[in-house]
Amino acid sequence: MDAPHSIGDVARVTGLPIATLRAWETRYRVVEPHRHDSGIRRYDDEQVARLRRMRDLVEAGIPPRKAAQLLDTTSGTIPPSALLDHEALLRSPRDPQTLEALIDQQFAQGKVETVIDQWLMPSLRRVGEAWSAGDLDVATEHLISAAVMHRLAAFYAAARASGPRVAVGLPAKARHELPALALALCLRRLDVNVIYLGADVPAQSWQVVAHRYRPAAAVVGVATVADVDSGEQAVRACHAAGLRHVFVGGRAAAGVDEAITLPGTLSDAAAAIAATVAKA
Repeated sequence: MDAPHSIGDVARVTGLPIATLRAWETRYRVVEPHRHDSGIRRYDDEQVARLRRMRDLVEAGIPPRKAAQLLDTTSGTIPPSALLDHEALLRSPRDPQTLEALIDQQFAQGKVETVIDQWLMPSLRRVGEAWSAGDLDVATEHLISAAVMHRLAAFYAAARASGPRVAVGLPAKARHELPALALALCLRRLDVNVIYLGADVPAQSWQVVAHRYRPAAAVVGVATVADVDSGEQAVRACHAAGLRHVFVGGRAAAGVDEAITLPGTLSDAAAAIAATVAKA
């Protein structure tokens, strides 16, 4: 098999230190390089792609040992059938470990942003529909949401950012937090320094955040029609505190005046926010 790449070449194209490449080979058997008679490592294109995938999983916050295991349970590409299976969360047995394993396997299929846009958000909408129709009990819906929250929180904690500050949260009495956390994750991965406020943030607290942290922008999540009034109050509070860039996102965002409505997908929304604050 043709193996044209030296370990130095692989380090350059993947951005991984040579020491890391060697450690992943010996500890986790991520790849087994071809070797010349002299013992020099050579890598083929498939092995380089596998190392890139390992890098993406680790950068997303998955421990290296677990990431190596996920490489062997997924193809390393993005199979449409996996990311388009929006019933998987509903079919999964109702125990935390199985749910967490399913979520990890799905995130192993591609970039974090791709999986969020193509699989996670549509799947969560399907879970919400099943709950609204009475096909899913409250406890099971909470179990699914908690498993997703834990994984997103781990990704979020693993990301680091040093760019402009952006406050992200939900207005008073709003509790559909997962899309806001997923957006915060996407922003951090674009080097936006997120101040994540979570759910149920009163209007006066948005003002406190604006004065205390001086973010370049704020993002108010408005998931339902019931959140529109409190969303508008949060937006007005941000403007009153001097914030020029106030964004609203979510399924009911169009009902909020005096704010910038974000594009549909979370990755597009994050890109729009990041581009705006980069110019601020």
